[in-house]
Amino acid sequence: MKYVLGVFLVLVLAAASYAVDTAPYYPMAVGNNWTYRDSTETGYENYVQTIEGTTMMDGYETYVYVSDHGEESDTSYYQNRSDGIYNYFLPPVAEFGLEFDMIEVKYLPHEMNVGDEWQAFEIDTALEFMGILINVNMLVTSVFEGYEDVTTPYGIFENCIVVTTTNDWKIDAGMMFADSGVDIQTISKMAYSVGEVYFHENDVFGGLMGGTPSNSSAALVDYELSGINEYSIFLPGDFEVSSYPNPFNAACRISVPAGADIRIFDLTGKLVGTPFSNSGISDQFIIWQPSEELNSGTYLVKATRGSDTSSHKLIYLK
Repeated sequence: MKYVLGVFLVLVLAAASYAVDTAPYYPMAVGNNWTYRDSTETGYENYVQTIEGTTMMDGYETYVYVSDHGEESDTSYYQNRSDGIYNYFLPPVAEFGLEFDMIEVKYLPHEMNVGDEWQAFEIDTALEFMGILINVNMLVTSVFEGYEDVTTPYGIFENCIVVTTTNDWKIDAGMMFADSGVDIQTISKMAYSVGEVYFHENDVFGGLMGGTPSNSSAALVDYELSGINEYSIFLPGDFEVSSYPNPFNAACRISVPAGADIRIFDLTGKLVGTPFSNSGISDQFIIWQPSEELNSGTYLVKATRGSDTSSHKLIYLK
């Protein structure tokens, strides 16, 4: 009984402590482009987002993202720093005659566990609108909610990371009016080696300034990564095993050495995956879909070819 409990605790702790590397979920290279189907009613159905070049901002190399909506375009800026991915944007308040400086947002930490929370950005400022002094306070917090399979016009993306941001806001114009609230501002879903495949934004700024909020959603239609083979980063070396997504909750694709026999075990050494044979040099992937009776936890995939062996840890989150 103690042994079974010990194994259970190992599985739980292994899954709970797994930190995902977020960099592959937001691939940045000049020429990368994504086409999205947008839900807004502004006269267009699709728009294309392209990384058109780089510049320097605050001492960091910055990727310039241009979203082409046909008759108009928007520009945003992203940085891949040592501690995470950052984004700069201008709040959409120009239509109200207001001016904001560029806001720096911590978009994603480089490593995060399910449930991790971080401050994306904060605004504490006073604005003058139609002769009225308005104090605006916003604290925007992001949370790594977990993993989700996402269906888009392009196809199904499994085990996407899901990040939500919540806006805790307060607006105070003295005797004229005051209001406050806590609202979900964005929901972002990102696929490994692809990028953002779904995005929803609630127009908190428009609602705050008394306008009609223009909430929108966008889903991936097509994409092209410049100079990056979608699966090349998963190809094994001399005799290595790797997998993606990892962790996963439905099925995973395992890259394996050519000519190797593949077996999957639990942490007790019990064989749980049907042996696979990878006899073709070009056929370097197998798909493993755990049986329904398998529980969440850590599993080992082992490759054997003659006297050579290699193993790799899989995190299954059911």
